Amino acid sequence: MITIKEIAELAEVSKGTVDRALNDRPGISQKSREKILKIAKEHNYVVNRNAKKLKSFGEEKIIGVLMSKRAELYYKRIMDGLIMAKNDIGDTKLKIKPVFVDNFDEESILKGLEIFKEKKVAGIVAAVMNTDKIAGKMNEIIDSGIPVITLVTDVECRRICFFGENAVQVGRLSASLFTKMLKKDVKLLVVVGNPKFTVHEKRLAGIKEFMKLYGINYDIRNIILSEEKYKSSYEKIKMALEKDADINSVYLSSNDYEALSAVMKDLDLTDKLSVVGCQISFFDKKIKTGCMDFIIDTKPEDIGYKAFEMMYNHIVFKDTPTTDKNYIQVEIKIPESFNPVYY
Repeated sequence: MITIKEIAELAEVSKGTVDRALNDRPGISQKSREKILKIAKEHNYVVNRNAKKLKSFGEEKIIGVLMSKRAELYYKRIMDGLIMAKNDIGDTKLKIKPVFVDNFDEESILKGLEIFKEKKVAGIVAAVMNTDKIAGKMNEIIDSGIPVITLVTDVECRRICFFGENAVQVGRLSASLFTKMLKKDVKLLVVVGNPKFTVHEKRLAGIKEFMKLYGINYDIRNIILSEEKYKSSYEKIKMALEKDADINSVYLSSNDYEALSAVMKDLDLTDKLSVVGCQISFFDKKIKTGCMDFIIDTKPEDIGYKAFEMMYNHIVFKDTPTTDKNYIQVEIKIPESFNPVYY
């Protein structure tokens, strides 16, 4: 009789995906489900539920989740995806242990990782900045037998894989939107988060790459490094826009949309600047009135869901990902089309 492994090979999917299809669980596309069920039927596969139970956890297992306590609503969306995946899997012996750290403080992250090492968790899912010390600590944990998956920004360590956006492509998309709106010189103010999150650097690289490739006349007038704190962000953005009246566009690669919206309103710039943002958590009525022209939604719920599913399949079925970097498809939206969840 054909095995789950053989079905997975024929269908070109993971064993965990096959398990979901055969046991009628959510979390896979209808196309993949139909393909798997067709292969199983053609080879007379019969689900051995007793054998399946033996593969699940015999005792309680904890998957540690390392998240930032800043940009709270964005990371809440990631956590929602993780919890949704856990609920869909339905294994009562599986637990999530979140530890919230300051993603601008290397020591805070190192302490969070040490907590998981001491607890001997079954695996770690981490959305943290990339530094030599953090990468070294992760390798130490991996060598102790605890697998790691990175989210949002990759860390240069021996992790299983990475889940997140293709940040360079997001930058290219942003540049394309600016050129479509302005159809002239792009004089850009850039607001980015922690530069040790390589996602910010790659987004900016994508903007520059697109502009150069298509011969667009652009000028990055100023780059603001944000700590994602409202007061300081408001002051930095306001100062930059007051000093340079030639700025005609703003690229927001952080969660400072509320500060930007307030500055634009106070300086009467709401209808005078073209604005593209990504990593946006939510929108309230104030922001919908004109701050953002386009939002590149990086789908944090999907990132969390896919990462948790992969970690579970790795622990239970010994699955390894077919790709090292797993990019989540992003969506381009206008504020009015964005369905707000958090207020």
